[in-house]
Amino acid sequence: MGKILIANNTHTNSIFHRACILLCAHDEEGAMGLILNKLEHNIRLNDLLSQIDFPINTSRHNPYIHMGGPLDNSHGFILHESSYSESSTAKIDHMFSLTSTVGILSQIVQGQGPENFKIALGYAGWNGGQLESEIKANKWLCVNASRELVFNTPNDTMWYTALTKNGIHPNALSGQVGHA
Repeated sequence: MGKILIANNTHTNSIFHRACILLCAHDEEGAMGLILNKLEHNIRLNDLLSQIDFPINTSRHNPYIHMGGPLDNSHGFILHESSYSESSTAKIDHMFSLTSTVGILSQIVQGQGPENFKIALGYAGWNGGQLESEIKANKWLCVNASRELVFNTPNDTMWYTALTKNGIHPNALSGQVGHA
């Protein structure tokens, strides 16, 4: 893992337009990832906590909630550095892990959770072979992820930054697939 899918210019009228997706799981049965650079209708952590009747600590940082993808928007995921772990944490790779419990929210509210994290609702998913077909059809570019890109790059510049840091100029992208 540790890969980011960058949407090619073929997704102009979809949720995936200029999306950067951290690939969290991928095997023969399919793939799952989280969109990193789109917000969930300007919902913040305190808004989410009040919806689930969770005690709110308004003095704590109140980050925006990300739109993890179009599937299962009622399910929350916390993407964080692998240095934080609890019993239900799923390790993505040596840099990133995923936890989906109220316990981690409690830790975050108390300032005891992971230092770097993104909270997302929903996820992006593909059936077995579907992502590979989309990559072959030039819908996605696949690049290495970094902590800096995932946690410290502003949403509105992430797509461009992900491309240029990997030596790809956005104007050079094409939705066409070459045939020899």
